[in-house]
Amino acid sequence: MKFVLTHEKIVKIVVFLILFCTYILPTAEISAENIYGPPKAIFVAGIFIMYILTFKKCSLKELLFGILVVFMTIYTKEINYLMFITIMFLDKLIEYKDYIKKYLKKSNILYICLIFTLLYSALYFGQNNRYAHTSIKEINQSGLAIFCLGVLLFQKNRKIAVFTLAFGCLTLSRSYLLAIACMLIFKTNFAKKIFTEKIISKLNYTNLTIISSIGLFLLGIFYIMQYKMGNIVFGSNEVNRLFTLLDLSNFFRFSAVIIVVLCFKNNLSKLLTGITDAEYIEFGQATANELGIIYRVTVPHNLFFSHLKIYGIFAVFEIMYTSSILKKITNSNNFGIYIGIALYSILLGAGFYSYWLYLSVFVLIANMGEVELNEKEKLNNC
Repeated sequence: MKFVLTHEKIVKIVVFLILFCTYILPTAEISAENIYGPPKAIFVAGIFIMYILTFKKCSLKELLFGILVVFMTIYTKEINYLMFITIMFLDKLIEYKDYIKKYLKKSNILYICLIFTLLYSALYFGQNNRYAHTSIKEINQSGLAIFCLGVLLFQKNRKIAVFTLAFGCLTLSRSYLLAIACMLIFKTNFAKKIFTEKIISKLNYTNLTIISSIGLFLLGIFYIMQYKMGNIVFGSNEVNRLFTLLDLSNFFRFSAVIIVVLCFKNNLSKLLTGITDAEYIEFGQATANELGIIYRVTVPHNLFFSHLKIYGIFAVFEIMYTSSILKKITNSNNFGIYIGIALYSILLGAGFYSYWLYLSVFVLIANMGEVELNEKEKLNNC
């Protein structure tokens, strides 16, 4: 019997791959040094194979981005650039929104993901005073994964979805609580009247990145000023962190943005290739000394600045391509969820990258709404 790779089968394979990497694979146990290593490798390999098997033709945008990826890979001799080919495949995959939504609704894979989440939570229970985890163990990434899982489960069982989202509060993560708040606020009729489809289209990911980058830069200046004034709290427990903004963790997080910008200002040639970890330690320490602040090697907890540090100016093209995908599937029904996940990218550097980008896209598609989904299809086909 001949195996035919239909669109429906492609969707099933890719969705399972993403959920496997996020919830089932024992990431923390097999990658103590690099929490992203094994799942990212499996994800990239799987998507690359699917891309080759299904390749027929590409748009001009896809062609230019692909050429840029290959050029940067050769020029910098860094194979990590090839990972961005996964964005090109995702752009094709969202054409099959109906299949994605149908599979997520009918398959029991989400229940299996919940079972594994509970198992990993039991395994890591109480570590770092946190009580809810996923396979990745790191608490902020776990919070994002549980948030996405809970929102996806609304398409299958509302009670289980509410339980999952409530359970996620045990991560004691400020970002998780913020994502929940965004989802609830933007579901209100008042918010929907303000945030019309026209306004939502203006708040695309590119514009959010520009706005947030300016905001984070100003916050970085603010925290450096507070440090010099002696207002930074140097010790706080996990519960107090939920209500303490001027803590050392936030200081390092926001001052890192200033340090990265100044590192590039003093080494403009690095804008093309990015800054290596060794260079970041050297440049960062020198910059911190000039600013008169304490230094800890902390990469920016923001996706754009983090990738700007790693990939240089290429990060701008990554954001633009990702934004072009997200705007096709964001509407008033899922806008709160979109903002919640976007805040993970803005404040933690997670969400719209690697297999997390695929997971986020699946969450948004599952919550587009039937009418809007069909309307988006009509617009895309015009």
